[in-house]
Amino acid sequence: SFLDGITVYGGPQEAPYRDVPYQSVPLGAYRMFGKNGGLSRALKNIWKSDIPDMFEVHNRATVFMKLVSLFPDIPSVLYLHNVPQTIKGLKTASERERVLQKASAIVCCSSWVKRRFCEGLSGDFSKLHVVVNGVPRPWSEKPKKEKIILFPNRLIKDKGTELFAEALAHVLPRYPEWRCMFVGAGDQDVLSNLDRILKPLGSRAEVHGLKPYDEILD
Repeated sequence: SFLDGITVYGGPQEAPYRDVPYQSVPLGAYRMFGKNGGLSRALKNIWKSDIPDMFEVHNRATVFMKLVSLFPDIPSVLYLHNVPQTIKGLKTASERERVLQKASAIVCCSSWVKRRFCEGLSGDFSKLHVVVNGVPRPWSEKPKKEKIILFPNRLIKDKGTELFAEALAHVLPRYPEWRCMFVGAGDQDVLSNLDRILKPLGSRAEVHGLKPYDEILD
């Protein structure tokens, strides 16, 4: 119901979403402040003429806190998709306490992420919420499943890509009817390691670049 009022901001790219307005945020001269600092300042410049009713930031706690300091009167929400202790600006209990105080709300993708955020903290956690990631089910009936292990993600070290590949290379030889598929863009060094790790599995392991959602379902 709020779709018409949403704009997604991010790095320069052309219309990554079919049904949500997207605005690229070129850093330009703000690049001198670093990736996070530059993004915060670039957004401040954009919002001078079009201040949002609220803003949400995903994972980037340092960007979130900078925007909170620049726009203290705008409701703000931080979404967490990873272990808080691995995110810059949330690694210590004191950092997480400060973010919790400043945020209007913090949304975690799982109860486990929420518990990790709360480690070392006490007090009121009413601003913390859990909203699990979901995907639409386009089938009217439960489909017959194939024996495929799918990893649709950014193929980067932070997502545990190589660790997962190593586990598959260890386990799948015992289950010859199963195969695996990695789908997503990634760092070149991680992609090279994937090729090496998965090579013993042969055709039972596939690594693809970005694919449309509908194509992945097929």
